[in-house]
Amino acid sequence: MKVKTRLSLYCSLIFGIIFALISYSIYHLYFRTTERAIYNNLQKIA
Repeated sequence: MKVKTRLSLYCSLIFGIIFALISYSIYHLYFRTTERAIYNNLQKIA
């Protein structure tokens, strides 16, 4: 395997992992914020 190919594979793998972690954290934060907002609205109504 050439050095250029190996380097591009490593960079792609690192970028993919970082992108997946950031995407998951954004989704998790959005889900928690939405859940809190729904429960706060329910407490105001009840």
